[in-house]
Amino acid sequence: MTHRDESANGSKRPHDHVAAALRGRIASGALPAGGQLPTQAALEAEFGVPRGVVRQAIDVLKAEDLVTGGRGAPPTVVRPTRRAANGKARSAARGLDSGEGEIGDLITYAFESDSVSIDCFTLTAESLNMALSQQQAHMEGRPPIDSLRLRVLLPGPDTQLALPKSVDNPDDERPRDRLRGITQNVAELLLNTAQQFEGRGFIRRVDLRIKAVPMTPQLKLYLVNGVRAFTAPYIAQRNRVLIEDGIWVDIVDVLGIGVTLEEQKVDTYQQWFDSLWEELAEEYPLTGPETPVRPDTTARSGAAPSPK
Repeated sequence: MTHRDESANGSKRPHDHVAAALRGRIASGALPAGGQLPTQAALEAEFGVPRGVVRQAIDVLKAEDLVTGGRGAPPTVVRPTRRAANGKARSAARGLDSGEGEIGDLITYAFESDSVSIDCFTLTAESLNMALSQQQAHMEGRPPIDSLRLRVLLPGPDTQLALPKSVDNPDDERPRDRLRGITQNVAELLLNTAQQFEGRGFIRRVDLRIKAVPMTPQLKLYLVNGVRAFTAPYIAQRNRVLIEDGIWVDIVDVLGIGVTLEEQKVDTYQQWFDSLWEELAEEYPLTGPETPVRPDTTARSGAAPSPK
């Protein structure tokens, strides 16, 4: 997925995307307090952006007191205060009043309930994992909630994706293989994030299932607590990414991180999601170690109960 500059459509600037990704890793513990960020060269290669964009992203994190230092060495991660985290939670909870918002607003809204249910159909689940990781900071010092049930639909590893594709050679599989790798990695991270909710005592019970569908998503969909639905279309645009060591490729990609979600009719989209989940989807083939996150055994056949 693209970490690309914004234009007139209001999408985020490239350093905002890089900062959001690093912010999510800090919140999840993937970049622990006291540890260092990756080098600027490593971030430049990972996100496919110039060195100046990486520096801007680091400056954003410094302004938020998430990292410090960095002269002659990568910046060091600091732990955000509980007060700042709680303030962000209250602010985000008001973000959906207009019928639109970002994924962080939606997740904060969802976690106002004691029993959280989230259904998601997306290309990589990168935004979802970041928002869930950031939610853990909001839950510091709060009583644990009862449950989280999370169902995620992703394109399968063998799906012939329409995007991304090389501008010069549409048959070049390397851009699609790159995206498949990102999706696989994020699915593994999502399992880890769910495990942390239980392990850190934030949620008493977490039921997470990830399934694969043989199709390229044209939009990202979030269904929250059975009562609200939000979508955002994937907008095709050109980007340049690092495919292999020293090899940059111009591709047609889609913007996913930081997009604005708009509210939709929940019944229609819940029915659509359930039909994909029950009739087309198969278990997503994860390769990482087993996790203590419990599967929803009532949904083992694929016919998971719809949230009420």
